[in-house]
Amino acid sequence: MSSQTSQRGAGMIGIIFILIGLSIIGTLGVKLGPMFVDNMTIEEVIRQVASDPETQNMSNRSLRNALEKRLLINGLDQYAKQASFQRDEGITYLTLNYERRDNLWGNVDIIAVFENSAEIKSN
Repeated sequence: MSSQTSQRGAGMIGIIFILIGLSIIGTLGVKLGPMFVDNMTIEEVIRQVASDPETQNMSNRSLRNALEKRLLINGLDQYAKQASFQRDEGITYLTLNYERRDNLWGNVDIIAVFENSAEIKSN
């Protein structure tokens, strides 16, 4: 005769480990999600500034003002100060590199570093 083994579902310890894993993943998603959404918005603003025909012959100060206005509309104007502009043979390189920190648990922080850049070609 063959012995039948009974099937059993997940035990209490198994369910606890699954819930702990899901809560860690959920917490990371809640903390990292807004950081990446903000960065996607910043990337879009930089693309808009770079592709706008009015910005092609602007000074660095005017470019910074245009960038800051667009970031202000999206509630991200605190990053405008970190933008830098370099000019080389009719091309202006706009870079905006920054990092975001957020508390995860206790004294454990999440640090995300973002690097954004675009080229603005002069006429």
